Amino acid sequence: MPMPDEDLLSAHAEIPDRVTFAKFLVALAEDLRTRPQGWERTDLEEYLRTMAWWLTNGLDAFSRNIRKKSPPDPPDWRLFADVMAAARVIE
Repeated sequence: MPMPDEDLLSAHAEIPDRVTFAKFLVALAEDLRTRPQGWERTDLEEYLRTMAWWLTNGLDAFSRNIRKKSPPDPPDWRLFADVMAAARVIE
């Protein structure tokens, strides 16, 4: 059984294309399966609501503090990964 790809789950991982984003999704699912205690929300509805909240309330601060730049517009694969990764740990 493969372990989650911690590199892809890192906020600093490169997600340059859809193939890498698909690998990120697999790593995210594996992380949930193997480490559900590391997730604040394991319920899909709450997870999706948290993603929406973070897009409107947390993204700008994250981009300034972690990325050191404004969120990309139009969005890129890394942004989608950031939203999904953040929603797993936001309280």
